[in-house]
Amino acid sequence: MKTMLVTLSIINALAGVALLGLILFSEDVPSVVAGLGIGLLIQSGYTLAYMSGHLRAFEPWSLRALVAGQTVGLMVGVLGFVSSALYNIAPANGDHEYGPLTVGALIAFQAVVALWIYAVPTRSEARV
Repeated sequence: MKTMLVTLSIINALAGVALLGLILFSEDVPSVVAGLGIGLLIQSGYTLAYMSGHLRAFEPWSLRALVAGQTVGLMVGVLGFVSSALYNIAPANGDHEYGPLTVGALIAFQAVVALWIYAVPTRSEARV
């Protein structure tokens, strides 16, 4: 599971860089694209920093921040995915938008995996 989380974090970081790169090479890019790119970089960067042990000096607050951030990421990702899916049912101008749908899925999927690893107690930790 941790390998999956590292892979998802790297994919999300690359997607964030790609979204921020759109601003440099395209005209008329909405400002929400920059927000999504920065959000992807923050989510993946913090997850990778936590998993690599760079935040051990700040325990238990670093774990709490990870869980809180991934919970917010889960809510934002699901909301973005659902709103994009509803928009794509009958798009206003006939143009389907798959970018926001994909970004919402990436954010939510990484959040689910991170919360599964760090927030769900294992059998040895669970109280009887």
